[in-house]
Amino acid sequence: MTPKQGARLSSVLYLLCGALLVPSSAWLPLGPGANRGVLVLLSFMALGSGLLIGVLPFDRWPAWSMLCLNPPTFILIGTYNVYAGADGYRYATFFFITFAWLGLVFPRGMSLKVLPLAAAAYLVPLALAKHLNGITVASAVYVLPVCVLLGEVVAWVASRLAAAQVQVREREASMRKLFVENPQPMWVYDEVSFAFLEVNSAAVAHYGFSRDEFLAMHATDVVASEDHAVLVHEGYGHAVAGATHVVPSTHQLRDGRTILVESTASRVDFDGVSAVLATLQDVTDRVRLEEQLRHRAFHDTLTELANRALFLDRAEHAIARSARGEASIWAVMLDLDGFKTVNDSLGHGAGDRVLTGVAKRLAQHLRAGDTAARLGGDEFALLFEDSV
Repeated sequence: MTPKQGARLSSVLYLLCGALLVPSSAWLPLGPGANRGVLVLLSFMALGSGLLIGVLPFDRWPAWSMLCLNPPTFILIGTYNVYAGADGYRYATFFFITFAWLGLVFPRGMSLKVLPLAAAAYLVPLALAKHLNGITVASAVYVLPVCVLLGEVVAWVASRLAAAQVQVREREASMRKLFVENPQPMWVYDEVSFAFLEVNSAAVAHYGFSRDEFLAMHATDVVASEDHAVLVHEGYGHAVAGATHVVPSTHQLRDGRTILVESTASRVDFDGVSAVLATLQDVTDRVRLEEQLRHRAFHDTLTELANRALFLDRAEHAIARSARGEASIWAVMLDLDGFKTVNDSLGHGAGDRVLTGVAKRLAQHLRAGDTAARLGGDEFALLFEDSV
């Protein structure tokens, strides 16, 4: 615990004890030998001490400055007990509160170090009030070790909690560092409003928007309108936080270009806000290449007509529809007479120009749904289909 936090806690405890002591000292019955006026004065001194501790600049002073609160605390407890007629109930309560405070504010071992001071604060008032006897001494032997144990247990728990908090902060810092420096574009947006909460450097570089521009925008400003449902699915498609899934969508860059993106999304808690963390993969080039490969697999590279494989596939489907009485089909096979002579006399370049010219003429006279194919060499095929 930092000195500033310790001072705040000390101030709160002093104010709390003072607030409890003022009415109890003023109106509740007291034991024999008690001085109500002095007790009320001491109660207000506790309140004043709490206010004073609250305004002192402990955060500017070294950590050991908090130790200065120990002597006046025990002196105040002892003085109160002298004028309370050695009221053991309040007395023990003050000691338990003080040692709990020691455990919270100071490191482990401090409760044991202040034991002599606590013993003096416990026994001296009893001696001054002439209540020092075997029973009271035995109570000190019981109360003080219990107080030390309480303080050490509280200090141990506080140290473990502090260590856990440090680990959590370090883990969060590490995760943020991985997020910011990840070469893959990533962003976080509010699950409900879709407002961007954070973006990494890779997203800024890839999309062209600055970080400030991103944080003033919503995910719906980047994702194409026809894919806005993807954002809803990313957020609400998984009831369990941490579940991930990949969703394709179209995104718009700052310069107006569009790209195809596969986003791997998961629901996260971001600074107390239910959010979606998305890792973005630009697949524009990959999809374009896949489309090119798919086109080449079913089209003739010279004429761009359907090849033998695509023609046979469409013919099979047309025959199946014809068998069900849904359509009638015609197939026309043709080849070019004298094509070998063109190749031999004028070269293959001229032959290729003849083939592409024929392909263009065939394609110009096709209806929607008809198929023209080059089966190989100078062989072409036409497939016509009419609904019955």
